[in-house]
Amino acid sequence: MDNAAKFSGREIDYKIKGLTTMIEPIMTIVMGIVVMGIALALYLPIFDLPKILMKG
Repeated sequence: MDNAAKFSGREIDYKIKGLTTMIEPIMTIVMGIVVMGIALALYLPIFDLPKILMKG
């Protein structure tokens, strides 16, 4: 019984390690997209400012 518990524990650890290895690059890409969205939200109004000032 003890051997089965150790084997199951090792198997779960192995699967979790594999899952985190797969998720890590995906999370990096998602975080990059979020940061890019925030940067665009900050900079796009600055680039539109001359157009607004020329109209007014």
